[in-house]
Amino acid sequence: MSYHFDVFLDRLYCADPESVHSNDKFALAGAVTTGANHAGFVMPTMTPPQHQYSYFPPDLMHIFSGWSAEPRIGLVLQAWDLDLNEGWVENSDTIKEVAGKIADAIGLIPGIGTLGSLAINAVAVGIPSIIDLFVSWDENDVLLDHRTVVEMPPLTPHTPTPVPYVVHFSKSDPTGQSDFEYRLYLKITCQYNPLLGGPTAIGPVTEQPLQNSTLNSWVGTWEGPDVEVNILVAETPHYVIPQDLRVTVAERVNGQTVTTITERVSISRLIVELFQPVAQPASGNGVVSSFTPTAHMVRVQNHGPRAESRQVLMGAEFNPVAVSTRETAHVAEPVKLSSLQFQGDYLMLDNNASLEIYQIRHNGTVVKHALRYRRPTSMFLSVLGSGTDVMLLRKPLMPN
Repeated sequence: MSYHFDVFLDRLYCADPESVHSNDKFALAGAVTTGANHAGFVMPTMTPPQHQYSYFPPDLMHIFSGWSAEPRIGLVLQAWDLDLNEGWVENSDTIKEVAGKIADAIGLIPGIGTLGSLAINAVAVGIPSIIDLFVSWDENDVLLDHRTVVEMPPLTPHTPTPVPYVVHFSKSDPTGQSDFEYRLYLKITCQYNPLLGGPTAIGPVTEQPLQNSTLNSWVGTWEGPDVEVNILVAETPHYVIPQDLRVTVAERVNGQTVTTITERVSISRLIVELFQPVAQPASGNGVVSSFTPTAHMVRVQNHGPRAESRQVLMGAEFNPVAVSTRETAHVAEPVKLSSLQFQGDYLMLDNNASLEIYQIRHNGTVVKHALRYRRPTSMFLSVLGSGTDVMLLRKPLMPN
């Protein structure tokens, strides 16, 4: 999947209500699908004043977040003017349940993956039937029945692109009894991620492990196919400088979401160090033997500006050695010839997974950070067996 979509309900403008002597009791429901991911939604009723904007509840505005192999998204929007005494889905728990039922039904539609017209029409037909399971209502006064596939404009890789979308719906009645005119505003955000598959981007796009990252480099919600990761700075007493992260992983495994929380994790680095070992006396005549330079690999964890821990992963740690010759007796330190970081900074998690941070460049300019999620992982950041190895991109924030 190479395109990530977020869809938000923005606002509603009423130019002319259908009701002659009062505001409409406006009910809105619908669905969004990429063919691979689906979401339903239903909004509590509102009574939009004429010639004014009305806004949807902030916690319900974000109606879709998902992936697609193509730069297009299926959209179904339906609205009704309800009689004042008719029921509707109003409380948040029922709203979420209805939305889930709509999404489940979409997944059962044959051919939904193609986003063909027959599949989109089937989505539209099914929404009122699902609402019927929860409330008793009359769907005669239909204000909106919008069914379409929205194509995206040209996209810059790894950059969230906002695509404003407005649906104008109206009806002109010669008697003047059923006239209405509305405009519904949506915000669609699409991000093209060529590193996750799909067509080759225009211009070179490269990925490079990032070193010397900070805590803020990691913070955020990161998404990829079947994996979502939320990273926060771990809580510390107010007088202590934060140095650890709290990582929550939600991964789809065999159709189930498995959640793992790693409470405190430090940024790690794999360092290859080349040493000249301490020379030892070969005999009592003061002649010392020479050693070939030796390398080892260590895992270094940062615990503060001047605090770190070391774990030798390969080779032996070189410690000071007492050296005595005919002339002298002293403690000698091994000579470090070079120190080179292997790959990028990373986190080791409690579910035997690792997160390695990358920077993504487009035409030579850094445009994004990404996280590489591997599970199960070895101490050298390779996937063991036929495990999971996916790139995660930071989830865009809700548009203002």
